[in-house]
Amino acid sequence: MAASDPVGLIIESICAPEGRRILRGGSQSGWQTARTMDGPFASAVRDSIVMREERRAGTQRAYVFSYRTSRGEDYLEIRGTREGPDGTWSLTSSAGGTGHGAARDQPWVNFAGWWGPDVFAAGGELTGLGADEAARVDLLFDGVPTLSDPVEDGVVLFLATGALRGQATARIVDANGQLRSTQLVFPAGFGPPGAG
Repeated sequence: MAASDPVGLIIESICAPEGRRILRGGSQSGWQTARTMDGPFASAVRDSIVMREERRAGTQRAYVFSYRTSRGEDYLEIRGTREGPDGTWSLTSSAGGTGHGAARDQPWVNFAGWWGPDVFAAGGELTGLGADEAARVDLLFDGVPTLSDPVEDGVVLFLATGALRGQATARIVDANGQLRSTQLVFPAGFGPPGAG
């Protein structure tokens, strides 16, 4: 599917009937990884869709959308698009889910995303005690500050072209530049397949 308007393309995609879900394992806390075929993970109610954030890098764009699903759940999703040589846009990847994650006693980003040898996209909603005081989130890879994003509308979104490797840590900072919390985002050895 390709179109001249990336946002319109995404909206049509998330309003399509739900696809077939294929579960691919889970965590001890109950989170599951799933892939869908022939449609979105959750079908959006069109008049509930809100685009909350957008980032651009080269021919790639990433967006954060929130919406209510046809099942009545609140859903937050990160969607990616890529511009082709002819100027049309196609969908790339998506990640997201329902709910706000586990209760936290400090600010926390409920991350979702995707990565590979040519792109890194991740983001999510800030939750937890003190999340409303968070002004910026920095991502460090192997301790090196690499990406930074201001908190806007309660979410952050990171998009970079090229491969990022190493252990990723998020630093959540308030408007006075004070560190409010840190969290491990991706484990050591993170990176695209075959990256060593």
